[in-house]
Amino acid sequence: MRGDPGWCSPPGENRDGCDAHMILREAPPTSGLRPKWSDLIGAFRGPSNLEERIAEFLDVPEVQLECSGTASLVIAFEYLKTLSRRRKVVIAGYTCPLVVLAAEQAGLRIAVCDTVRGGFDLDLTHLGKQLDDETLCVVPTHYGGALTDVDRVRCFIQAASREIFVIEDAAQSFGAKYNGRPVGTAGHIGIFSFAAGKGFTLYEGGCLYGETPEIRRGLRETSTRLRNHKRLLELRRSLELLAYHFLYNPLCLSFVYGGPRRYWLKRNDPIRAIGDYFTGPIPLHKVGSWRRKVGCQALSRLRDHLDRTRDRFDALSDQLERACPEISTHSPAEGYQPTGSFVFVTFTSGKACDEALRVLWSLGSGVSRLFACAIDEYPYLSGRITSTTTNASDLARRTLIISTSEMMEERQLGAIYRAIRS
Repeated sequence: MRGDPGWCSPPGENRDGCDAHMILREAPPTSGLRPKWSDLIGAFRGPSNLEERIAEFLDVPEVQLECSGTASLVIAFEYLKTLSRRRKVVIAGYTCPLVVLAAEQAGLRIAVCDTVRGGFDLDLTHLGKQLDDETLCVVPTHYGGALTDVDRVRCFIQAASREIFVIEDAAQSFGAKYNGRPVGTAGHIGIFSFAAGKGFTLYEGGCLYGETPEIRRGLRETSTRLRNHKRLLELRRSLELLAYHFLYNPLCLSFVYGGPRRYWLKRNDPIRAIGDYFTGPIPLHKVGSWRRKVGCQALSRLRDHLDRTRDRFDALSDQLERACPEISTHSPAEGYQPTGSFVFVTFTSGKACDEALRVLWSLGSGVSRLFACAIDEYPYLSGRITSTTTNASDLARRTLIISTSEMMEERQLGAIYRAIRS
């Protein structure tokens, strides 16, 4: 185990002052790269070649910067449509609703592939039933606390049909590695998100990577065709990035993040509490020069941040397994190196998970669900998806995430251990 186990040693059982203290010191649900004012100051005289810096970070020839990870996905779908008459996309059963909205905006029909029992990889038996002459692409998903085996999925698909593409959804996993190779480079197309909380951020942003020069050229041409010149939206994003530097601290997060979450929980709306309610259309516009420059400054600090985050991830996973052997923390397989921005914790039952969340969601404990439910169970997506899931539904009901943010305090970790043990 790497890291200092003392970072997550279970503290004493004294609860005096714990609730009020934690509500006023909110921990974010993921370990994002903490913004620094020097990033904003350095941007006035710094470089703006963010695409080149990202490509160098990933050790790839080039990448394509876009205004969000979801916009990147729309562009990928629209590009693949120019290569084929197929119009069905197969997505993971445990994934973000934005994937559905992106496919819908591109005019694609959506089918869902179940996950393996108790895990996040696609169930190849179920995937085989979804592949047909209408299938354009499959979208396996990585997570901040776990990676999926894209090579296995791609080999399976190629055995069935070479006309089906693989889009690697690495929105949560910029900087993760699989057998020494950057995540997002194993599919025909890889997409990343630079939204708030996902490590390196522009507040909103994303990028695309294409496997071949032909794909990369096609993605750029598609982006040029689809982009709108929304300068007011870019101004808004710039102001939001500025506000992010003011508000990304334990005290302010208790109001701008924890407050709305507790508001929706009181109204029995966990989907909005988690932040899983989205509407379209998805905007596509150019990222401005100032945000690119801020991004260049922040990216220079990312490797050190990821090293520290993974140390906390290893330490927290190890301590949870020792203290609560009944739960599963989904330790990475050999060769897998996720970003470690949170730890997945799967309980033996959905009831046990709900009871832990009932306690912890009322506090600023850095605990949440990644997704409210399996993708085919969101009420507002009803009628947009064909096929249903069993394993992904069970996994979503029994799983929560625990932040590895440096803002996590001993009192918060103590509340987490007590809730899980009880």
